[in-house]
Amino acid sequence: MHYPGKYTVEEETIFVIKKNSLTLLTLPVELVYRILDHLDIPIILLSAYGVCTRLNTIIDTYPRYKVCTKLTLRYKNIVDENLKYLANSLKMNTSFKELDFANNKIGDNGVKYLTDALQADMILEILNLYGNKISDEGVKHIADILKTNTTLTKLNLTDNKIGDEGAQYLADALKVNTTLKTLLLNTNTIGVQGAQCLAKTLEINTTLIDLSLNANEVGAQGAQYIANALKTNTTLTELHLGWAKIGQQGAQYFADALEINTTLIELDLGGNAITDRGALFLGNALQINTTLKILAVDMNKLSARAKRYLDQLSKTIPRKIFFHDHDDHSFIDKSTSSMWNNGHYSLSGASTSSMWNDHHRSFSNALTSSMWNEDWNHATDDSTECWL
Repeated sequence: MHYPGKYTVEEETIFVIKKNSLTLLTLPVELVYRILDHLDIPIILLSAYGVCTRLNTIIDTYPRYKVCTKLTLRYKNIVDENLKYLANSLKMNTSFKELDFANNKIGDNGVKYLTDALQADMILEILNLYGNKISDEGVKHIADILKTNTTLTKLNLTDNKIGDEGAQYLADALKVNTTLKTLLLNTNTIGVQGAQCLAKTLEINTTLIDLSLNANEVGAQGAQYIANALKTNTTLTELHLGWAKIGQQGAQYFADALEINTTLIELDLGGNAITDRGALFLGNALQINTTLKILAVDMNKLSARAKRYLDQLSKTIPRKIFFHDHDDHSFIDKSTSSMWNNGHYSLSGASTSSMWNDHHRSFSNALTSSMWNEDWNHATDDSTECWL
């Protein structure tokens, strides 16, 4: 039973809409618009869209919806069937520049519905599918879109179920894609083969500037493939391989690459069990390399001696070198202490100019999920931005 007075205005409005769906068949369009004015765009799509065909048509032509440029539907428990209906509405709206479906359950089938809806879209720039149980099968649909899309610049596929096969699909797409600049694949299951596929793409692609593979199964061999690609790649400026199990050997591969590479600005190798010898290799490389500005080797297996070496090196080059552990406060000075937040170090404090709101910096706390969720919740006060 519905009890008036115990619900918000939005809940009351949705209740009235669903209860009076027959009335909506004859209600003047302008009056329906006035009813919709009481609802946020996400609520309209999730609760009112699909009530009846006429209401769907009215929503598709609703002025406030037609000029909406950002749609945020995070933590809405959206599954593939929801996307099946939402896709119809997305096909009618060509004004979206950013879609944020983070932390739902859309899965592979939901991705198919979404990509089908985006086939004709030539405006979308940012797509966030963080934490949506997407596997290699779903990634294939996304990769197919990337082969022809000319507007998407940022794609977030963090915290899904993407393995080597999915990485290969994306790598093949990026060989022909000329617009994607940021690709986030943190917290998946990409291994050596996937890393090799992405590395081959880095030898060809001239657009991607930011690649994040934190918390994958890259290993030392995968690190070698990527490091070798950096010797010829001239566009990538940010590479994140924190907690990727590259170890001591992987650090040496990247040290060798840094002696040749002239474009990389940020390199994150935190949490990779790198020892003193790896720190020495990287330190020596920094004395040759003149372009890398930020190196993160925090949460590794460095002795106090190695940390003193890196600390001194960061002052003489000078570069930003981060090497602290959670309980290591002896090297924190005024220039870095502000970047410690609730005990979790983040490289985002070091370089914010090149970041977008949802970024993915240092893995010193190995908690990309909480870092991303916090950053993506920062929405600007924009009348064309539709979020919850």
